[in-house]
Amino acid sequence: MEMPTENFLNSRRRLAVPENMLYKFYNNAISLINRDYYTQGERKKEVFKLKATETIGIIGELKFSSPSNGQISSKNVNEIRDIYCKHGLRAISVLTEPNFFSGNLEYLGLFRECKKPLLMKDFIISSKQITSGYSWGADIILVIIKLTRMFDIDETELINYAHSLDLQVILEVNNIEELNYALKLGGDFIGINSRDLSTLKIDKSKFDLIKYVKDFDSIAMSSIESVDEIKKLEDMGFKFALVGTYFMKNPEVIEEIEKFYG
Repeated sequence: MEMPTENFLNSRRRLAVPENMLYKFYNNAISLINRDYYTQGERKKEVFKLKATETIGIIGELKFSSPSNGQISSKNVNEIRDIYCKHGLRAISVLTEPNFFSGNLEYLGLFRECKKPLLMKDFIISSKQITSGYSWGADIILVIIKLTRMFDIDETELINYAHSLDLQVILEVNNIEELNYALKLGGDFIGINSRDLSTLKIDKSKFDLIKYVKDFDSIAMSSIESVDEIKKLEDMGFKFALVGTYFMKNPEVIEEIEKFYG
């Protein structure tokens, strides 16, 4: 399948920014695309697949900063890579967005050494971003339903293009309307985010949405901070828990969690 032709400079315009953070994320994505931030790497052919097992899988995240927490870690990226490679994480989420999260596409190539599935964590609105992530080593992409619905992005086009590259797709949702919409799209996983990206507020009761998920493996996302919480999520039916800030601030806890979920 060929990459859909797009000219975001002509077909998309930056929007006036209200308090809703999604407008800032969207405008930033447009700017990065038009400035050719999403370059091409040299991908090795091997693709690693994210697979559920009987026990919940832990996805560690590389995230140096965020709008809600500011700077999260000053550790060297190689140090984080060595820790994440060493321990039994099921996959690694790599922030590639540079302005809000201090991400970098090259981190995908760096973390290929771990030989684990890599999630490109970004605000995906264009197949150009998917092509770039694939070329740098991503195995999975994230489609944020709150973002795509607000700005009329064709999720099916993004999903089909990702699948044509043999990439898996996580569809991220934050409420029942988004979940019902996502269940019809044909992604590979449902990610339930306890953080509302419009306001950046956390509401862990959002994890209860899993009771409405059928025929998909689900991933719990945002503000997961203990073994007890991971156990609760497993009991609720989640197959994966994505842990970012907690690991980046306390990388030594990965070894403790590995005793239960390695």
